[in-house]
Amino acid sequence: MRRLVQIYRHRFIGLLLGFAITLCLQAQESPYQLDWGREATIIGLSAGTMIGNHFLHQSIPTLTRQQIETLDRGKVWGFDRGATRNWSTSASDASDIALFTAGFIPFALGATNSIRRDYLNVGVLFLETLLVNTALTDLTKGVARRYRPLVYNPDAPLESKTATSARLSFYSGHTSGSAAFTFFAAKVFSDHFPESKWKPVIWTVASVLPATTGYLRYRAGKHYPSDVIIGYLAGAAVGYFVPHLHKHTYDSRISLIPSIGLEGASLKFRLHF
Repeated sequence: MRRLVQIYRHRFIGLLLGFAITLCLQAQESPYQLDWGREATIIGLSAGTMIGNHFLHQSIPTLTRQQIETLDRGKVWGFDRGATRNWSTSASDASDIALFTAGFIPFALGATNSIRRDYLNVGVLFLETLLVNTALTDLTKGVARRYRPLVYNPDAPLESKTATSARLSFYSGHTSGSAAFTFFAAKVFSDHFPESKWKPVIWTVASVLPATTGYLRYRAGKHYPSDVIIGYLAGAAVGYFVPHLHKHTYDSRISLIPSIGLEGASLKFRLHF
């Protein structure tokens, strides 16, 4: 009886070990690897920065009517000066739609089985992308305190010029957010399907949509071209490098093979040349 108990105990342990190894091997099907200490640090720092940014923005003094009347668009950098003549509420509304569209694209990745099975890794990375990009964008705005081009435009209403947001021009949050979302989606798709024929299409959409968002912000009188360019580059960098820096570094030529028998369980390594 004791011998029988030992045999089945070994089998039970072997089955548990085999199950654990199977889970590990399945996890390696994901191109990404999470370190929960690192992820908690990234999320915590980003969330803390966002809270600090809220109070930083509240401390920014708003423009008065007298200050606005003394502003001279001639002192604006020539490359950006054209934006001071723009004002369009329809372009502003369209830029909101473009941003929301870009934000939906990462969720559309769930239409593929491979990415849907990798929902935990992709979800955490998307959360980090959102938090990091928002924290960096709002921190830069709060430090730079650049006047929006609309404050120079007599066609823009006074309430828009005296709002706190009138001093949060650099850099474009709509553009950085759109770029972060679309580049994240394109990067995740490319990492899961490196041989896909759809990659050129995905990357084209990822590049064009934030550029369109930035142009609409320019036409709305909300941002200068330099705001849009820097916002595009910053958002694209966050969207690309957050998943890229979480990629697996293990050697795929090495296979881990569980072996289960009456005498217990063992592991075998196989190296493919």
